[in-house]
Amino acid sequence: MRSIHRLAGVVPLIVLALIGGVATAAKPPYTKVVLPTPAEIVEGLKRWQQLHPRALRIDTIAKTPKGRPIVVCRVSDYDLPDADKQVALITACHVATERNSCSGLLRLAQWLIGDDALAAEIRRRQVVLIMPCNNPDGLAGDGGSDVYMCWGFEGVVDPDKHPEAVALQRVIDQYRPEVHADVHGVWFTEQTMWESTGISWASGLCRSYLPEIPRLMDQAAEEAGFLITSGEQSAGQVRATAPVPGADHHYYIRHARVNDCVYSYHTAHTISITMESGFEQSTVVRLRRLLRIGNERWRGERYRGYPTNQVACWTSMALSAWGTTAAERRASRVELWQKLGQLSYGCAHPEPRGTMMAFVCTDPAARARVFADQKLSPVVEKLGAEKHIDGEAVAAFAETTPALNALQSQPMSKQAAGPIEHGLAVRLLIPYTDAKITHLRLDGHEIAESDTDGYHVRRRPGTIVEVAIPPGKVRAVHVVTCAYQTKSERHAGFRPSDW
Repeated sequence: MRSIHRLAGVVPLIVLALIGGVATAAKPPYTKVVLPTPAEIVEGLKRWQQLHPRALRIDTIAKTPKGRPIVVCRVSDYDLPDADKQVALITACHVATERNSCSGLLRLAQWLIGDDALAAEIRRRQVVLIMPCNNPDGLAGDGGSDVYMCWGFEGVVDPDKHPEAVALQRVIDQYRPEVHADVHGVWFTEQTMWESTGISWASGLCRSYLPEIPRLMDQAAEEAGFLITSGEQSAGQVRATAPVPGADHHYYIRHARVNDCVYSYHTAHTISITMESGFEQSTVVRLRRLLRIGNERWRGERYRGYPTNQVACWTSMALSAWGTTAAERRASRVELWQKLGQLSYGCAHPEPRGTMMAFVCTDPAARARVFADQKLSPVVEKLGAEKHIDGEAVAAFAETTPALNALQSQPMSKQAAGPIEHGLAVRLLIPYTDAKITHLRLDGHEIAESDTDGYHVRRRPGTIVEVAIPPGKVRAVHVVTCAYQTKSERHAGFRPSDW
């Protein structure tokens, strides 16, 4: 018993000694992530260019107020033409203190110009623009300006104060990328942070319109051992971009601010993805998965690549870019996106099984002329007055469908910015994989299978019939008529015999 009492007296002394030791120990320091200087970054990139001239070119697009170059690493297979290559833009170091974003992009570039088979395939199919340091003066501790949150929908606000952001805007405007990934990170070697993909913590507008792409990137990161935070999903809340009086605490509220990624999306229908990275290895893993998507065929698309082509969807039809090469589709996509406010589109309604009528107006005046009354019969009659439309054929088809109305989306603009010059494609979204097309006409005229001036059918999911209207043939109003047969049996209703 005495030994126990003696030990009981010693224990508090030991605890006090340990606490005292902790209290007097030196506070562990943070050290900055090691990076080359801006000049050393440029020198290193140029050495890589000398070693890999068929994979890498370094372009100086501007100089900072202190005279430092702002460079773009242009990675691609220079033995192949660019006409059928999509463009991926990857930026970092807007906030010059987020140093591991720069090192992550340098490691990505190092992998992309190497001998890995996936990297070589990416170079063959894409032009990858890497800007590892958009803010060289800031990285050097010599000034610099905001490059991230100085934007409006039309570009950099107060450009004289933000020359680095103006340089980035020049790249976006020149290349109109299919995808833009913007990487943020940490300051210190000993630091970590939450990691997220496709979520801007500063702007509720900065989201990918295809959330499946950030999900695939996150999946790759978690398979590699990293942990992803998913914004409102992790919080268990519904996202909102405005206050919700009386219930703010139940909503994941983000402000409707414009940043560089929002500008890319607004200008070119770019898939824009903001990333937060606690570890540069996670940056590389996620971006490699993103670039691999540019080599794959996406759901519902005919061509491999980033799925940026479809710019609108209403009822069971959609509008998409025209073209057989990436450059043609890019020109068409950007034009349709920039003129989307003048377009209207839709289907005959209620949508019957077995037949479809899809309508497209590229001029608000045509919509007012043809669709003033949205009942199907008067619309068909007015379509017959359009010179390029075979009114009798359209009217005959209309008699085969029980549809009653010609529903159309409302154009946001009352005046057209100009005719559609780069072509467009109308997609019919048929909810049967085995649909057999028995009738297909554009403006009442028969059309043949064609990549450029006709139709193409693809399946899974459902059946997508894509009608291509090439440059020079896009009119103020179009109508597509389609009939199909299917062996799929799908019930409607619950009869007495079903009990």
